Amino acid sequence: MYISPYNDWEIVAGQGTTAVEILQQIPGGQVDVCIVPVGGGGLIGGIAAVLKAANPKCWVVGAQPSASDIMRQSVKAGWIVEAPSQDTLSDATAGGIEEGSITLQPCQQYVDQWVLVDEQEIADAMVSLMYHHSKLVEGAAACGIAAFRKLGQQMQGKQVVMVSCGGNVAVPVLQHVLATGNVWQ
Repeated sequence: MYISPYNDWEIVAGQGTTAVEILQQIPGGQVDVCIVPVGGGGLIGGIAAVLKAANPKCWVVGAQPSASDIMRQSVKAGWIVEAPSQDTLSDATAGGIEEGSITLQPCQQYVDQWVLVDEQEIADAMVSLMYHHSKLVEGAAACGIAAFRKLGQQMQGKQVVMVSCGGNVAVPVLQHVLATGNVWQ
């Protein structure tokens, strides 16, 4: 039996519990901005629905690799598009979206901004997290971190949450990232 990792209301609701945990851990539950990596849209759909219910002014940012930004393209078009997806360090967010996916609507309704990050930015985020925080994250998890850095000054003075989950990195990928990534100062 196949269960989609995003195209199921129970999956989206379960992923939305991440936002409940975020609200419980932030003093006063005040989140100004939340940056979430996006593939099929289940994680951001669930998180954004909960955050917007708690605070409609919360700014939700979808972070996608520029090599595979199918959901951003679909939101822009108003329907699920079929577009090529290139190889990316963010393999967990790569690929197409199932036809008729339930996640398009929450992404259209709740995601306020899309930020695309390239492969160098993803590699830099991965290496910088290892260097500065001793945290190994996969490319998808690094997308949100890279998007935060790209947004830079816009985030100053705001309570920002970056969802960064996943540490599944194959050794050859890690070797490539270590060889090509630059540590942020």
